[in-house]
Amino acid sequence: MKHTLRALDVDLQIEHGGHDLKLTGSGMRFVARFPTLLSTVHFVPIFWSVRKSLTCEAYVRIEWRGLGIAIRVGA
Repeated sequence: MKHTLRALDVDLQIEHGGHDLKLTGSGMRFVARFPTLLSTVHFVPIFWSVRKSLTCEAYVRIEWRGLGIAIRVGA
């Protein structure tokens, strides 16, 4: 029997290819903060390609220096 997560508490520092982001949040609302514009440009295409693969619906706010956009991800 499959069960999906109803809530998740996250506080992650992710580094990939010399770029990083900080993902925080709880429940089904999260914020991805990028320290540089280059990190944003590096991670957004990766995020965009996997956003529909989640089995539950969640919201992620992508932020860089106070500018942001909220995106619904998952089913």
